[in-house]
Amino acid sequence: MYLKNLSLLEGPNIYSYSGVARATVDISAWGQGDSRSWPEVTERLLKCLPGLGEHRCSRGQRGGFVERMEEGTLAGHILEHVALELLGLAGQDVGFGKTRAVDGPRRIYDVVIGYECREAALIALQEGCALLNRFKGAEVSEVSILNCHLDEVYVSQIVKRIEQGIERFVPGPSTQHVLECCRQMNVPVRLYQNSLMRLGYGCRGRWMRASMSERDSCVGTELAQNKELTRRILRESGLPVPVGTVVRSETAAREFFRKMGRPVVIKPCLGNQGRGVFIGLTDEAQVVGAFRLAAAVNRYVLVEEFVEGRHYRLLMIDGVLAAAARKESAKVVGDGCSTVAQLVEACNGDPARGSGHEKMLTAMKLGQAEIFDLACRGWSLERVPEKGCEVVVCSGANLSTGGTAQDVTDLVHEGYRRMAGDAVRRLGLSVAGVDMVMPDICEFDTEKVKILEVNAAPGLRMHLPSGLGQRLVGSLFPEGQARIPVVAVTGSNGKSTVARMVAQGLALSGCVVGLTCSDGVYVDGEKILDGDRTGPESARCVLAHPRVEAAVLETARGGILRGGLGYDWADVAVVTNVTGDHLGEYGVETLADLLRVKALVAERVSESGYVVLNADDEGARKVAECVRTVRTVRTVRTPVIYFSRDSDNRWIRRHLSVGGKGVLLLHNKIVLAQGNEMQYVCGMEETAMGRGPWILANGQSIKDTVQMPGYVVENMLAAVGAAWALGQPRSSIIRMLREFSGIHNPGRWEAYSVDVIIQGESKPLRVILDYAHNPAALRAVTEALGGAETGRKPDDASGDHVRWGVGNSRRWIGCIGMPGNRKDEDIVDFGRIAGEMFESVYIKEDEDLRGRRPGEVANLMKQGVASVGGSRVQIMSSEVDALQAALQEAHGCMRKNGDDGDDGDDYTVLICYEQLGHVHECLRGYNARRCEGEFA
Repeated sequence: MYLKNLSLLEGPNIYSYSGVARATVDISAWGQGDSRSWPEVTERLLKCLPGLGEHRCSRGQRGGFVERMEEGTLAGHILEHVALELLGLAGQDVGFGKTRAVDGPRRIYDVVIGYECREAALIALQEGCALLNRFKGAEVSEVSILNCHLDEVYVSQIVKRIEQGIERFVPGPSTQHVLECCRQMNVPVRLYQNSLMRLGYGCRGRWMRASMSERDSCVGTELAQNKELTRRILRESGLPVPVGTVVRSETAAREFFRKMGRPVVIKPCLGNQGRGVFIGLTDEAQVVGAFRLAAAVNRYVLVEEFVEGRHYRLLMIDGVLAAAARKESAKVVGDGCSTVAQLVEACNGDPARGSGHEKMLTAMKLGQAEIFDLACRGWSLERVPEKGCEVVVCSGANLSTGGTAQDVTDLVHEGYRRMAGDAVRRLGLSVAGVDMVMPDICEFDTEKVKILEVNAAPGLRMHLPSGLGQRLVGSLFPEGQARIPVVAVTGSNGKSTVARMVAQGLALSGCVVGLTCSDGVYVDGEKILDGDRTGPESARCVLAHPRVEAAVLETARGGILRGGLGYDWADVAVVTNVTGDHLGEYGVETLADLLRVKALVAERVSESGYVVLNADDEGARKVAECVRTVRTVRTVRTPVIYFSRDSDNRWIRRHLSVGGKGVLLLHNKIVLAQGNEMQYVCGMEETAMGRGPWILANGQSIKDTVQMPGYVVENMLAAVGAAWALGQPRSSIIRMLREFSGIHNPGRWEAYSVDVIIQGESKPLRVILDYAHNPAALRAVTEALGGAETGRKPDDASGDHVRWGVGNSRRWIGCIGMPGNRKDEDIVDFGRIAGEMFESVYIKEDEDLRGRRPGEVANLMKQGVASVGGSRVQIMSSEVDALQAALQEAHGCMRKNGDDGDDGDDYTVLICYEQLGHVHECLRGYNARRCEGEFA
């Protein structure tokens, strides 16, 4: 079994709405058999992983997976359950798993599992693969460093490695609590490393690390870390603090102790988590020993008076008490027979204790500092305490050193609340933990209370469970809103145009818009990233941008399959159409498979949002059925806005009859319909797209006929539906339609004119750029050109082929290319459509062959052109070469016709580009002028 790839899908994906880890495995080395062919493997697995016998699998009952192995199941499915069992042994409660064929004939599969800790899931998949190879007798993959001969030891070492990954990467209780509160409060959150979190989207986004947020100033945080400076500032503010001083030598520490004449506390001036803190030192030897240990943490050591009383932590948010706890030092209770060391070991066996901050309590340590602390109180690790005798292992009252805490929030006197609030405000911290010592927190006594420290980024463990997380997250969003409007646009064709149009409409209404589309990422109209940016990483880029007030995300099939969605919920999802494009890739073999992928975008719409669907497209209508099925399970049904060029569309009529919403084209006018009510928006002739360079079959201009290619109309209606779903007023929608033109939509029916001098007169050679990359798109473009509305047919008299709609006034030359990740039959069909339209066809291959051999795609397209006959066809080495050859041919023909005394035919060159920048550069060399109005 060969592990081809490991990846994480952090957002909603085709397998689960939660994040998953995915392994792509090639099991061809295991032959064509199944688990029945490898009885020794299943026997060894069940012996060293007996928990597999409890797995229910698809049977829904205990032992279901064993039944599957006995009946025969593939190695990928076995890996899924092995990885889940390994995670379970490491303490991870993960039950979701799925195995899906990516390339069945080549026996390549995706094995997917859920996770609590991302890194642990990847380790489990990696080591599970190595384990199965070991059992099968295959060579152990290099990704595993384990090399043990005994199965049980081998498995235990795998589990140990997973546990180490969990310990290293899993967020602690404070961070986990914040994450859970975000989910409960519908606040989008993304976890980075080291407890760093991004809460909210766009301009409403906020940074947090554990309990600290971007609202806490760097200066305030540094002040809180310096215990002496904090003590001085609080004393200047009239707040009670212990008497103390900073020393840098043993001599200075002894001198201050002598001067005090009573027990002291020693701790590092800069430190955290209770390291190097020693309380109640009563003689010079103890002071010197404590100084040395504290100086190992920080060379500046604080010596201060010891204050009798109980230790409390008051957690403040914006100067107001959010929670309070009484802290207890780490201690053990004697049983009369166990040593101190044995009692500590037994106490650390509590599953609630972890080695760090990953659990609610931390294990007690028995290092040099703890041994010294015990000695100061007359104890040693070998001494046996009497039954019931309490032994303080570490005098510092801190959870990080093994201490405990008890909630006392409701007992805190108002005077102490004010005092702690003043301390936090003095340092300029929004969230802080104030450590205080006093006899009783219920009784206010200014003579017996001292503020020991103010802690930035306070741990929340001692205050859990409580509503603290909600208050903490809520303080970051005082207006109660962590989200910005999000529109997701998907479909086989038209999604870039729709996304750009919706973004333009939002920008015209005054929003700073973030846009992801097939040619880059834009913020406020400025391109910040180039290239195809229709995947989840680009979506996250926009949603993390601090200036973005609304996001429009073109969401392509490939990005969904490779990485899932880059957001949790959208307010509006638009599905333009779904055709059989990209089939045969990533395990998507049929249109039904593709529909399930596209439907994910529609499923992830908030309860108050809308799904905008093309009622004229069967695939888009089926997406509605997918959403209804999912939403029925969730007892929620997202409203749908249909759009259609046909006001008599039966789906629209049925939808309106039950009070639904629709966007219609009625007598060449765009209308908003709901139930029996209709609201006129504007006529097609009033739109900027309606004034675009549309060439009709009869040579008339758009102004004369007020017609437009169908796909352009559909794109406009989809954008209107999205704007309506966002709650934009009619006036804003009208402005969007009137101002969105070709200049806002580069590479989509982008028209240029090149002057050709014929007999001293200038004559235009027209060039059209379009990203037609599949048969449906090319067919729509050729219909718009006017030459394929009726196709090619034999002339009744001569039997020759003529192009209807072109006549003698317009001639067409095509430069075509198609991505290699399409089925052979689709590529051939693409060439056939081109052959039906163009007199000459120049075929170029994309720079990115997408797994094809050089020349393979070009020859398939040539085969399609030849199947029609009558077109001149030539394969070119590059996109620019093809365009230059087409321009030269058109230029030469126009000159020849002029020299023959003929006015000459009008020539138009269409290029279906891959790299728009290269094409633009080529046209600049011909001094091409961009056409914003209709062609003359």
